[in-house]
Amino acid sequence: MQPEPSQYSPLTASLLRGYARGMIWAGGLLLLAVLVVVPPDARGWGVALAGALAVAVLRYGSVSLSKFAYVTMTVVPVGALTLLGWPVPAAVAAGVGTLLGDATRRK
Repeated sequence: MQPEPSQYSPLTASLLRGYARGMIWAGGLLLLAVLVVVPPDARGWGVALAGALAVAVLRYGSVSLSKFAYVTMTVVPVGALTLLGWPVPAAVAAGVGTLLGDATRRK
């Protein structure tokens, strides 16, 4: 099977890959920093776990728009946790739930 020709120049494709990797690393480092500065208590970890499961389930059921784009409703549990006063568990739920959802979908 031949790889598809890219619609982007090699430089643009490289920049986009670098941007995506940078965002992944920046998000992970920011999440770690938040956990160090404001670690959740036992109840917060429980809320984070419930949120992560909700995010993973919603991420698993994403709607494909194209080969590389899709829509998910992961913002619903993350936004709800944030509005309910659980910003750090919401951040944990977003990160962990996204990883779980993508791992189960093998993306």
